[in-house]
Amino acid sequence: MRYETKTGPHEWAWSVENPEGDFAGATSGTLTAGGVGPLSTTALDKVPDVLGKYAYNGDRVRVAVAGVMRRLTLNNTGQAAINGFVGEASTTAGALAVQARVKTFGADALMLSVFGGPGVGRYGLNTAFTPNFQGTAAVVIGGKLEAVDQRGLNVGYLRYWTPEIRSTLSYGRVTADNPHPALPLNVLSKMESLYANVVWMPSKEYMFGAEWMRARVQNDVPAKGETDRLHLYGQYSF
Repeated sequence: MRYETKTGPHEWAWSVENPEGDFAGATSGTLTAGGVGPLSTTALDKVPDVLGKYAYNGDRVRVAVAGVMRRLTLNNTGQAAINGFVGEASTTAGALAVQARVKTFGADALMLSVFGGPGVGRYGLNTAFTPNFQGTAAVVIGGKLEAVDQRGLNVGYLRYWTPEIRSTLSYGRVTADNPHPALPLNVLSKMESLYANVVWMPSKEYMFGAEWMRARVQNDVPAKGETDRLHLYGQYSF
């Protein structure tokens, strides 16, 4: 459920969303043999996620502030222990995010966004920090469900060389304070990427571009991995 309103340059939005137990140890099963589901068998979501956002739209700047509050509940009674714990445990999680876009010269723009908080989970990087890629908003430590701190940033610059040709250079990173041994050392704790592209739009129907990306990941072993990718693309809009 979502409500939005706007008054002059000011925008407000509030929403309540279906919760999802994206903590370490959350399991899922299907409702029927036909595959309807999935339904978590350890997450006991009692309260919806609550989100709020405010944005200011000026002539040359847009600034937005957003937040989310969550209540995560684990119940594995009658099931396998998670880090030695069997029973019900809950924790409160949430995060804040700030975004800004500032016009510099002509249509050029500087873009910045930061976020962080305990239990960001799927709202931060769409579940990227667990061994099975299901999200790590919280872990069981000492018989309690504890939220995992995550933070991230992204900064980019949009440059129009001509009305038809533009480029974007952007850098982003996300880090997590993974608690050990509740989470293995090989769980990703840092991800960062650098993008650079050039896009040519000779008309409204045609678009051609090239993009280079360098990405790097790291865990707490510590071990690192990186890759480079060149992407060429074309698009025709009917």
